[in-house]
Amino acid sequence: MHDQLIALLKEYIGGVHVDDEYLAVDEILAAGIGGSFVDSKHTLRHCRDFVEPSLFRFQLQQTWEAEGEKDLYERAVDEYRRLQSVIKPVDLPDDVRREMDAVVARADKALCP
Repeated sequence: MHDQLIALLKEYIGGVHVDDEYLAVDEILAAGIGGSFVDSKHTLRHCRDFVEPSLFRFQLQQTWEAEGEKDLYERAVDEYRRLQSVIKPVDLPDDVRREMDAVVARADKALCP
């Protein structure tokens, strides 16, 4: 949940781009009334510019409940299990593990005396 929430926040903090490239006025004008710019090179370049989180639903709760959707926690657990099945931990050398454990121990000591 956190990685998707952070991605949304980064996009929000980044603000709205208002320039010729993002407004695509030339593309819209070239398409004309009733035309489509969905198949344009511009659309292809930018079709993945925006975050589309898979865990969050942007509908009323009653709507997704009526459709039988799982809640956020259940979707997060499903995604965790999926990631657990496909991502294998990196096998680190013992000296690197010891150093990482030492860093965590120092942080724990400093944060929770």
